[in-house]
Order: sequence, then structure tokens, then C-alpha cells
Amino acid sequence: MHILLIEDDLDLGQALLSALQLEAFSVQWLRRAGDAPPKLDDPACSAVLLDLGLPDGSGLALLQRWRAAQSRTPILLI
Repeated sequence: MHILLIEDDLDLGQALLSALQLEAFSVQWLRRAGDAPPKLDDPACSAVLLDLGLPDGSGLALLQRWRAAQSRTPILLI
């Protein structure tokens, strides 16, 4: 299972990355909204852990964009 982690805080991001990898998840960690994919159309991505407060934009804006594109990927707001 592959998780997309979008979190700018180094300590929290590292803790989440370590915990997920310990449970055998593959993880892609991004720290900026601008690095996020425009669409969640990758079938290999099982879920997203999304921070609402990112340094270059809003996680909520990403969520709205992905849902407007009719992405059904599960997203957990952190």
C-alpha cells in the first residue's frame, strides 16, 4: 500500500514516515502544496495524509481541487 504524505513539519513528517514504513507502507513525503500532483489519478496511491497548513498554500485548496476532479482516493486531514 502506498501513502502520499503532505506535511511541512519536519518532526511530525519524520515521525509519520517512520511509523508508516515500520508497518510496511511505502510513502512519498512532500513538504509543499506546489509539489503535490494536480490530480490524484495514480492507482498506486492508496491514500493521502494531508496537512491543512502548508507554507506555500492550503491543504484545503488541494483537497477541493482533487475532489472537483472527482478523485476517490481516501484523504485523511492532519
